Amino acid sequence: MDLELIAVTAEDRLVLANLMQLYLHDFSELEATELTELSAQGTFDYPWLDSYFTRPTREAYLIRVGGRLAGFALARCDIEGDEGAWNLSEFFVARGHRRRGVAAAAARLLFQRHPGTWTLSYLHHNGPAARLWPALAAEVAGGAVHRVEQHPPAVSAAKSRLRFKVPADSADSVDSADCADSAAGSQTSSSSAASQNGSTPRVPKPPKPMRIHRAQ
Repeated sequence: MDLELIAVTAEDRLVLANLMQLYLHDFSELEATELTELSAQGTFDYPWLDSYFTRPTREAYLIRVGGRLAGFALARCDIEGDEGAWNLSEFFVARGHRRRGVAAAAARLLFQRHPGTWTLSYLHHNGPAARLWPALAAEVAGGAVHRVEQHPPAVSAAKSRLRFKVPADSADSVDSADCADSAAGSQTSSSSAASQNGSTPRVPKPPKPMRIHRAQ
């Protein structure tokens, strides 16, 4: 499989915004939240999109297969109380590329890019995610995978949160700097709400070189 995981640039904002519409449309049948409610203009609103272009603790990637756009991944390391870990915030593979190993291959590349502690969550009734993430976490983890179950009314739908550590491998790892290094250099808010809603002004980070990771 010729698969690329490409760090977004400012020029990719519209592409990512368009893909986000497809992602939220798919997700709307799995969980009813404010994010999955259509706006008066008939679109879905993802209020944190711009933060993935301006904050050093957040990264966005496009997934391409054979040169064709196939999805995206968003990762962040500024979750209050868990600043030392990367979190897989959103992950999307377009329907035409599903059930072909694209999701697993792209996620492996992302985990390899940032060795260290990772967290992610998935809904129990999202069958593909419930099959993929526990198995993949066990595959890439250098130790135990810790699972926390969450159920209503604490959350809107039953879900699991996984926490695991990806070991550094010089053959695969492109960026060995851990999440704490990014968090230390950021100006993220001390409150989770302010961190997400953009109420605290940010200094945009300089454009970073586009890095391409290829899985054959």
